[in-house]
Amino acid sequence: ELDDRFRLLRPGQRVLELGSAPGSWTQVLASRGCAVAAVDLLHMPPVPDTTFVQGDFTDPAVQELLPERYKDQAPFLQKGN
Repeated sequence: ELDDRFRLLRPGQRVLELGSAPGSWTQVLASRGCAVAAVDLLHMPPVPDTTFVQGDFTDPAVQELLPERYKDQAPFLQKGN
């Protein structure tokens, strides 16, 4: 509803969704054309046109995975940005 009113999401916008399970917001983001990288401790069913990492986003090992996996898709995840 907020996006319908204020147009916060735009096609091609890159979104890092932390705490993404069960995936309803991931589906909304994907349907609005956003490039989504989703992270959660819990398993989440696949959502087309998104990337999911299961793990604790506060864990340095998971943080290290994100830049490698999304390097060419989402440079905003790289350290220093």
